[in-house]
Amino acid sequence: MCKLSDIQNFWVSASLFCLAVFSLQSCHSSSSVEPTPVQTADHTLLIYIVGDNSLSSYAPTNISAASRGLLDAGKPMNVVIYKDNEEGHPVLFHLKVASDGLSVSRDTLFVWDEEVNSALPDQVAWVVDFVFNRTFTSTVKGLEMWSHGDSWVPGNLSYQLNSASGAGIKPLTYIGIDGTSYLETDDLASALASTGVHFDYMFFDACHMATAEVAYELRNVTDYIAGSSNEIMGAGLPYNTFVPSLAECQSTSEVESALRALVTDFENVYGENGTYKNNGGTFSVIRTSAMPSLLEGYKNLRLAHPEALQALQENAETLRFTIQRYGRRMGSTSDRTGLYHDMGALLRYIGGEDNAVLSLLREAVVSEFHSSFFKVGTSSDNMIEFTDVSGMAVTVPEFLGLYNNSSAFTTAYYGKCAWGMDLK
Repeated sequence: MCKLSDIQNFWVSASLFCLAVFSLQSCHSSSSVEPTPVQTADHTLLIYIVGDNSLSSYAPTNISAASRGLLDAGKPMNVVIYKDNEEGHPVLFHLKVASDGLSVSRDTLFVWDEEVNSALPDQVAWVVDFVFNRTFTSTVKGLEMWSHGDSWVPGNLSYQLNSASGAGIKPLTYIGIDGTSYLETDDLASALASTGVHFDYMFFDACHMATAEVAYELRNVTDYIAGSSNEIMGAGLPYNTFVPSLAECQSTSEVESALRALVTDFENVYGENGTYKNNGGTFSVIRTSAMPSLLEGYKNLRLAHPEALQALQENAETLRFTIQRYGRRMGSTSDRTGLYHDMGALLRYIGGEDNAVLSLLREAVVSEFHSSFFKVGTSSDNMIEFTDVSGMAVTVPEFLGLYNNSSAFTTAYYGKCAWGMDLK
């Protein structure tokens, strides 16, 4: 997500919604009482908030919106929230609807009495194991990751464009920042795999996560991912409608239709008639089982058209703007326009309008919405137009040569993410 100074709250009505909060009690993991597995609903969603960063102030409003959504849900659903922000220690709680259906309380499951690094893979694994293996026994399992995000790009890597005169060095983010620590996507995949929990779906309230690299990395731990190929506003996702849409899913056969409903929910807020129509955005659902075939098709297409790749290498400065890109130009010290491009637009550039790999992409992208532009503020550098959107972004390896540390990008990092390794 991207912090936006001119937006104070998301859904003002949600900020007025009051929660009855249970008293929190501190405990260590070593002295905690072993939870008894319970079956309270056929669907459990864990929202993992890594909010000890510039997005901290948005978490309470998003939680209130999720609580209000739970009251509007037509079917039962467990919503469990792990919250770690700039104030206080992390807490894990279950949103519980009162018997009269008129209020929501927080049933505290665990409180850490010391500072915890929520970007550590071990912490993610512990929370996932506690929720899904030791506490709730639901059939449908969902996980949302809430924080800053940047797809495959490692959080500890600094960069600058060779062509940007005077450009400064600035660290990139990944999927989660806790202070100065970053949760890398490959570490997330390993952490989830270690728990033995397979998710029916995952979605991201974080920027740049609907990418080929992320979907491929997570293909063995979840059936679907949902998120944005572009940035997401700091105000985040529409939890007040996301939760009721997801609650309609009470079996694994209903997961895809529920995720399609999320795309509509996003459009209702960021589309031409939505609250944030002047800012816009993208949101899509990707079927992870389709990613291996897509990678093979993309790999073969690249090999079949070396002339197109040569053009990418020789004219990278021009072509990075020719092919649909994501990530606005945030000033000369943070130009990310060489990092994310549209998969469909890239496939057509390499192989033409009729190449067979486009059908593999359509099999992978279940549903997508995009506005006509994304804009933050009034500067032209802060706006990009969406003219050729497929619902999935990808990094073009040839464009990584634009950066002064291209060797680290292509070999030490992109060459070691699962997609990058298998693309070779």
